[in-house]
Amino acid sequence: MTSRAFIFEKKGESHFLFFLRRRQEVAGKRKHKTYIFSVYHRNMKPPSLFHRLLSFFFPAECLRCSREDFWICPACQPFLRGGERCENPSFVKHLYILGDYHNALLQKAIVRFKFGFSRDVLQDLKPFFQENLTRIPLPEEALFCPVPLHFWRKNKRGFNQSLEIAGLFSEITGRGVSEILVRHKGGDPQSWLPKKERKTHVQDAFSLKKKSLLPSRKTPIILVDDVVATGSTLRACAMTLRKAGFQNIWAIAVAKSID
Repeated sequence: MTSRAFIFEKKGESHFLFFLRRRQEVAGKRKHKTYIFSVYHRNMKPPSLFHRLLSFFFPAECLRCSREDFWICPACQPFLRGGERCENPSFVKHLYILGDYHNALLQKAIVRFKFGFSRDVLQDLKPFFQENLTRIPLPEEALFCPVPLHFWRKNKRGFNQSLEIAGLFSEITGRGVSEILVRHKGGDPQSWLPKKERKTHVQDAFSLKKKSLLPSRKTPIILVDDVVATGSTLRACAMTLRKAGFQNIWAIAVAKSID
């Protein structure tokens, strides 16, 4: 089953238009049926009522083998592996990459999670995260810091994917999560921009969150992002933290995309 969703927002009202395509076997022949849904609610957000309705009427289906009730079934978990590495760029102490974005299954999982209103994909990625995180010598007192989204993109998507990932990392490792950064400069997603423009696009885009209880400047901070390509976003976040006095800065990305 595949789905596409479009969101239209106007004066606080949310309109959701969904196209869902379900595969069926009829008399030995494979056929597809397309369902179109239009949902309207003044205050409904994608991860709330709609998310529950979508999960109920259209249950998960493995992104590799189509087994129902899983986004990534146990038999397909090994196909996530590959691409794990540690890098040492100038802007952080260590950058740990958990996987390769060009791995077809991992890429499908990330896309489904970010754009398919399927936040429960993360639970099927948990064994993959756990296997990788246990190999990383994280400082005991470290805090995970998700890369923030600009408010309009967060409202459009309904959640910050990096915050969701950081929350699962916290559950696995026992470290805390601290949203100490805010993005005040919007614009097109980094993936839409030419490689040469990405660094300037996020320059001065982040700042410390006002009115937040900041941790000690000696606390190790681990930046968390879903996909890293040129590293421009992580670099900008790390530079903001350094200017504020944080020196022990790490980073973890679920996957790396090589342009």
